[in-house]
Amino acid sequence: MSLGRTFLLWLLGVLVLTIITVSALVLWHEQRVLSWELEVQGDLLARLLALSAGDGGSPEYLAILSLTDLAAGEVRSTGGEILWRYGPPFTEVRALGGSFLEVERRVEVTSGPWGRNAAVEVTLMISRARMQSYLAGAAVRLVIALAFALAVAMTVGLWMVGRVVQPLSELAELSRSFDPGVPVEIAHEGRGTAELAELVVAFREMTRRLSQQQQSLAASERRYRELFSSSPTPLLELDPELRIRGANPAAVPFLGVEPEAAAGRRVQDFVIGPDGDPLTALTGSVSAVGEGLVEARWRLPDGDLAEVELHLRSSGEADGFMAAIHDLTDRVRRLGQRWQRTFDAMIDGVALVDPEGEIVVANRALAPHLPTLARELLERGPKEAGWRTTSLDRLLECNLSRPRDLHHAILVVRDVTETVSAEARLREADKMQAVATLASGVAHDFNNLLAAVLLHVRLIEGDPATAGEAAAAIRDLAEQGSEVVGELLIFARSEDSLPPRTFDLAALVRDQKAVLNHLLPAGIELEISSAGSVIPVVGNPVALRRLILNLVVNARDAVADDGGKITIVVARRGGRAILEVIDTGPGIAEEHRDRLFEPFFTLRRKGRGAGLGLAVVYAIASAHGGDVELVSGSGAGARFVVRLPPGDIGELETLHDAGEARDHATGPRVVLVEADGKLAVRFLEAMAMAGFDVRHAPNAGLAEKIVASWPPSAVVVRSDDRLARDWATRLETAVVLIEDPGSPESPSDVVERLLALGHRDRSA
Repeated sequence: MSLGRTFLLWLLGVLVLTIITVSALVLWHEQRVLSWELEVQGDLLARLLALSAGDGGSPEYLAILSLTDLAAGEVRSTGGEILWRYGPPFTEVRALGGSFLEVERRVEVTSGPWGRNAAVEVTLMISRARMQSYLAGAAVRLVIALAFALAVAMTVGLWMVGRVVQPLSELAELSRSFDPGVPVEIAHEGRGTAELAELVVAFREMTRRLSQQQQSLAASERRYRELFSSSPTPLLELDPELRIRGANPAAVPFLGVEPEAAAGRRVQDFVIGPDGDPLTALTGSVSAVGEGLVEARWRLPDGDLAEVELHLRSSGEADGFMAAIHDLTDRVRRLGQRWQRTFDAMIDGVALVDPEGEIVVANRALAPHLPTLARELLERGPKEAGWRTTSLDRLLECNLSRPRDLHHAILVVRDVTETVSAEARLREADKMQAVATLASGVAHDFNNLLAAVLLHVRLIEGDPATAGEAAAAIRDLAEQGSEVVGELLIFARSEDSLPPRTFDLAALVRDQKAVLNHLLPAGIELEISSAGSVIPVVGNPVALRRLILNLVVNARDAVADDGGKITIVVARRGGRAILEVIDTGPGIAEEHRDRLFEPFFTLRRKGRGAGLGLAVVYAIASAHGGDVELVSGSGAGARFVVRLPPGDIGELETLHDAGEARDHATGPRVVLVEADGKLAVRFLEAMAMAGFDVRHAPNAGLAEKIVASWPPSAVVVRSDDRLARDWATRLETAVVLIEDPGSPESPSDVVERLLALGHRDRSA
C-alpha cells in the first residue's frame, strides 16, 4: 500500500470516527435536554390538571390539553375515585406501542367542594414522538454538516498527500533506476516540506557514496579476478558441498580441463588422504576457526599422485570456500635428497631392519659390511639389542632399537676398532704410570731405609762396641721395609676371585667397633651411627673391613692424641649405601685434595706407613662399584664419604662374630690375643696374607669364647710364660709366645714361627 493511500485511509478513519463521536455526543445531549423539558412540562400539566379537578374539572381546559403531547391522563382522589380522565385507558395506550413518558404526581389542593385541603393523584402519559422527530431532523442536519466537513478535509488531505507522496515516488523511481555511473538529478527540490528537502539531500549523498563504493567494489572485483587468474598458485572456488564453482588457469594441470569444464565436480574426486577423506574434518575446522590445512595426495589427470597441501578457508560468503593447492612434490623430493645425503654422510652405519631381520635400506657407511651384518641378523634374530662383531678386520659395535611407532627396527653400527685400540693403549699407559709411581715410591722408601742401614753398618765397622745398638736399629729398619712390602701387596692384591656376599653394612661396622677402639688412643672418642636400620650391600666383607680400618687409621693420625672424635655414619641416601668417616682434625688443604688417593702420597708420617692407606680405600671402593670422596674442606675436619651400590635385602647373609678376620679363608685357624689395637692390626694383616684364618681377641676372656665355638690350630699371645703355659694346658693347642713385650717381634717373625710348626701343630 502506498504512502498516499495509507495517509488518506488514516485521515478518513479519523474523520469518520470524529463524526460518529461528535454526532453521538450532540444527539445524546439534545435528547437529555428534551427529556428534561418534557418532564418539566408533564409536571406542570399535572399540577394544572390537579387544580382543575379540584375546581370541578371545567371542560374548557380540553382546548389547552389538545395542544400538548398528552396521550392520556386521569386525576384520582386519595380514595381511588376518578375525578377527571382524558383519552383512552392507559392499557390501551400502552398496547398501541410508541415511546411515552409516564408522569405520576401527588398534588395538594386547597379549594374545592370539600372546603378543605385535599390531595389528588395525577397520572399522565405524554408522547415522545414530537421530541424524537425533532432529534431525527437534528441528526440529519448534523450528519450533512459533518459530511461536508469530511469532504473538505479529504480534499485538503489529498492535496497534502500529493505534496508529500509525489516527491517520495520520484525518489523511489530514482532508486530503482539508480546507476552508479550516472549522476542523480532531482527536479523541483523546493517542493514539499523541510523534512522532504532533508530527505532529498540525504538521498543525493547516499547515492554519491553508493556510487563511490560501487566503483570501489568493481575495481576490487577486477583486481581480485586479475589476481585470481594470474596467481601461480592453483586456486579453487568451492560451494558448501565442496563442488568446484571456478578455478584459475594455474589449476588446469591438476584438473585436466579448463576451469569452465571443471565446474560442478567434487574436490573429493581428486584428493586421497592417508585415512580416507581428509576434507570432511577440514571443513568442520574451517567452519569453527575460519581456515584449515591438510596434507594429502592429489590424483593428477595422467593417474599419477602428487603430494599436496590444501589450504581451505571461508570465502567470505555463507555458502562457499576458497582452496589453495600447494604442490609439495618438489619439496618432498628436495627433502628426500637432503635426507639421503645426510644419511650417506653419517660416520656410523645406519639401516632399517624389517620384522623378519632383513636389511631394507642402509647408508653408505654400512655398505661394505652388509654381507656380514645380514648373516649376523639372520643368526641372532631381530630381538637381540646389542653385540660386537668383526668385518673386514674392523671391530663393529651393533645396536638394534625398535621405536614404538615405527614398523621397522633401526640398526646402528659403529666402528670401534680405533676406540678399543686407544682404550687398550690407555690402559697400558695407566698401568705403566702406576708401575712407575709404585716403583718411584718403593725406591724412595727403600733408598731411605738402605741409607739408614748403611749408616749403621759403618757405625759397626767404625766402633764394634755399638754393634748391639746398631743391630737393633737395622732390625727396626728391616721391619719397616717388610711393612712397606706388605702394604704394597695389599694394595696390588685383587679380591675379584672371592665370591661376593650380600650382608648388612651397618652390622659389619658395629662388629668392628671393638677392634677399632683398640686402634685409638684413650683420648680419642669413637662413635658409630647407623640408626638401627639394615643397609644391605654386595661385596667382600674382608675388603670392606680393611677399607673401614684404613679410613679410621687415617682419621686417627689427623686427630690429636689428647682429645678428639671420630664418627662413623652408615645410612642409605639416593639409592646408595653410604659410609662416612668424620674426624675433628685440622682438615685437608684444598691443594692436596686431588692427590689424596695417589699411592705413596702422604701428608704425615706419624709412626709407620707407606702412604698406601687411602689408595687401598679407593681401590676397594672401585672394586665394589662405588666411589670415595672427601667432602669437607680445610679447617673443618675431614669427612670421607664412601658410596656403594645397594644389595637385595631378601638375599641378606649373617656375618660371623666380631673377631673374624677372614670370612673366606680355608687355611689354619689362629687366634691372636693382643690388647694393643695398632699392633694387632699389623699381626692380623701379616698372618692373613700368609694364608692363615685369623680372629682377634683383645683379652683372654673374649679369646676363650672364640676358642669355644671356633677351635684354632694355634694361639698367638704376647704375654708371660705363665699365661702361655696356662693357655697351652687348657686349650691343648699350639701357643706362640711373643716373649719380649718391650721390644716385640716383627709380624714376619711370628708368621715364620707359625709356619715352622708344620702339619703337626696345624692339625692339633
